[in-house]
Amino acid sequence: MSATRMPAPRLPAALAPGSADIETSAGTDDTTVHLPAAPATNPTNTETSASADDTTTSLPVRFWEDAYNELKQEEAKLVDAYEKILSRQLQNGSNSMVLESQPNIIAQNNSDRRRQMTQLINAGLAKTEREAKVKESCGEVVDVVLSTKNIISAAIQTVPQAALAWTGICIALEMLANPIKATEANRKGIDYVVKRMDWYWNLSTSLLRDPTNNISEFDGMRGELENQIIDLYKALLSYQIKSVCAYYRNRGLVFLRDMITLDDWKADLGAIQDAENCFQNDTQTYTN
Repeated sequence: MSATRMPAPRLPAALAPGSADIETSAGTDDTTVHLPAAPATNPTNTETSASADDTTTSLPVRFWEDAYNELKQEEAKLVDAYEKILSRQLQNGSNSMVLESQPNIIAQNNSDRRRQMTQLINAGLAKTEREAKVKESCGEVVDVVLSTKNIISAAIQTVPQAALAWTGICIALEMLANPIKATEANRKGIDYVVKRMDWYWNLSTSLLRDPTNNISEFDGMRGELENQIIDLYKALLSYQIKSVCAYYRNRGLVFLRDMITLDDWKADLGAIQDAENCFQNDTQTYTN
């Protein structure tokens, strides 16, 4: 593992006016986050908003909504845990416990739901920033020690007791390195994933708008591309939702999960990039 610096990713701001109110207590890792609740709407405003969505961003809105709903069916426990976290943030802030009876007060307007997700990710990154910096510093020390592993092993191989003790130390350090690697991988990954979500959000409008010449031969290909981009949205949403759940999970439990690599952020990101490559190849065929 390379001892690379891990600056806190700066993700895109909320997609609608308003931002998360983040308060960090000095000397602690606790961060109180007050996300703006869904704005109250009257029937006229709701109708106007829906009309605006239909005329300007109907494709990306529909793709995001379809992907979220499909993910909610396929990974019900994951999405339910995310929605409880978000509802808790909207209602009580981050210092309260997530209860089974936690009411769902998530905005049902698509743009608000996406904005809330972005804010919750940013708040989670801020909440775990100090922890990430501590792990980064520990990672540098672990790297230095493990880089001398073979040299020290060769020097003490004639002393069985010392060799056995050194082997135990190396195993412990390698296990300690797993949470450090996991944090680094997630923070790099979430930065990439959020940016790619914005990219595909904008791409879908220009790429998959109805052709002006209404050539029916391309309908099947266009429908396949729509399915692929929804699958991509699902993969990107899944990564973001898993990240939110990790940021608001008990930190000791997260450390233990990372030690045995229950959350393989690198593999999840690799699967997203594989899906992107497939989509890009098919897009070239469609546009050429």
